[in-house]
Amino acid sequence: MDIQHDVRQGKFYAIVKGTEYSLEYNDLEPNLWEFHCPFLTGSQREQEALDKIIEYAMYYMKRKGIRLCEVGSCSRVKDYLERKKELQETLVV
Repeated sequence: MDIQHDVRQGKFYAIVKGTEYSLEYNDLEPNLWEFHCPFLTGSQREQEALDKIIEYAMYYMKRKGIRLCEVGSCSRVKDYLERKKELQETLVV
């Protein structure tokens, strides 16, 4: 999966078999983000794609020193971080 980061639109995304899957964010202040999850139908493909995008975004944030505000604003990110406690401890404000 080829994951892209569109800084202007504030999103990480990938196109899989003609469908775009994305994770959008707001830049609340320098080095502090808030994620917004798109509506998902709950298919396995959507869940797997979004998990990979979230993982990419989290490691991007870690490399850049960006913190995450309000984990609960996106249930998929919250679920992902509950499974990846080491990232939650280093990224969440």
